[in-house]
Amino acid sequence: MRTNSHFRDFLELDTQIPESVVNTPVKVAELPDLNLGGRDFILLRDLGLLFIAQSDMNITSRLDSYLTNV
Repeated sequence: MRTNSHFRDFLELDTQIPESVVNTPVKVAELPDLNLGGRDFILLRDLGLLFIAQSDMNITSRLDSYLTNV
């Protein structure tokens, strides 16, 4: 919510707490064909690379993996 411009304007965060200024999120890609859930990502803008750590979000698969690892 801190990055939402309407929220920031309503509370006047930029004028009241100038050190809380944050960068507005920018959509850099859309990946509609990913069947797994995204866990983390790293964007190397200067190299034009996006790394995404994914995992299966199905609860039975995750439970099976957990029990196998125990």
